[in-house]
Amino acid sequence: RACTLIIKLFKAFGGKLSDPDAPQTLIFAHPGNLSEQSCDIYDIEYLRNSIATHRLQNLEDY
Repeated sequence: RACTLIIKLFKAFGGKLSDPDAPQTLIFAHPGNLSEQSCDIYDIEYLRNSIATHRLQNLEDY
């Protein structure tokens, strides 16, 4: 349910979520990082709460 809400919010503001392993998907990374390296993974509640409050939450709380 939380994932569905996040997807709707992303789409409402012009965003798009894609499967990172799908063909023709671009993955943006910091300079020097390879796409095969581990990436940051964010808790869905962190994203939902950050969007709902219009400010980034404290990651240590998630």
